[in-house]
Amino acid sequence: LAQAVPEDPLKGFKPKRPPLVSLPGDVAGVEDRLAKVQAQIAKLEAERRMKDGSKTVSLGTSKVNYIDPRIVCAWCRDHGVPVERVFNKSLLKKFPWALEISPKFRFDRSQDTTAGTSGNVSAGAAGDEDDSGED
Repeated sequence: LAQAVPEDPLKGFKPKRPPLVSLPGDVAGVEDRLAKVQAQIAKLEAERRMKDGSKTVSLGTSKVNYIDPRIVCAWCRDHGVPVERVFNKSLLKKFPWALEISPKFRFDRSQDTTAGTSGNVSAGAAGDEDDSGED
């Protein structure tokens, strides 16, 4: 009895190869292309590090709940940063009163109505003394 030999399943199979990249013929062209690729790699690595580093940080929550918007607006004005780069449209609508602040605004704890409720206000004016009770 002759046993039938199964046909080779890989017969006629050709693996796909990545397309060949043509490089410029001159050395300067190759160096330019290499520099562009290295810059692209550096940019992508920086983006990946930024994404990995900010996974556990909720910047929006801290801007809304923990930082007085007057301080942010004053800092932006003092350093020439558009407030729109820090606050999104909904926050700009929520804090229109903070947009009127002077660039030289300083937070004064004595005028803060929430200082007694939160227990720990960390945004003090320059020159504030330590309230920890230790000398």
